[in-house]
Amino acid sequence: MELGYHQLVDTCQAVRSAAQKVSNEKKIWYFSSFPRGWCGSVSRVLGAWLSEKYPDEKFYYVCGRRNGTHAWIEYDGIVLDVTADQFEDCNEEIIVKPYGESLFHQSFEIESKRLCFSTDKNGDAEGLIYGQIGTQ
Repeated sequence: MELGYHQLVDTCQAVRSAAQKVSNEKKIWYFSSFPRGWCGSVSRVLGAWLSEKYPDEKFYYVCGRRNGTHAWIEYDGIVLDVTADQFEDCNEEIIVKPYGESLFHQSFEIESKRLCFSTDKNGDAEGLIYGQIGTQ
């Protein structure tokens, strides 16, 4: 079953809200204020959530470099990014669009791309975020 645009946006919004809640409650002391520095953990949670809910689909954790690193999820050529607004040249809180339409993401050199797994939620920070999805 291919996911629709609205399902992807809703999932991204739920994961972003969960991460913001964890940030606001200062449950992860070693992170700066959301969204700065949260892209890896939040992307792993997003990938884990989607992989668990849609096990027949393939989601990829992507890491790119451009004066530092940034992480996001890709699904069927679509970028799913819930922390892009940590960068000065991006004011979109959530990006859900084809890679070819995202000049922001194209500005990164892709360093790695790997398949997401439901177990990507098992780190300390990831577990806290994952546990908050849908509790707002």
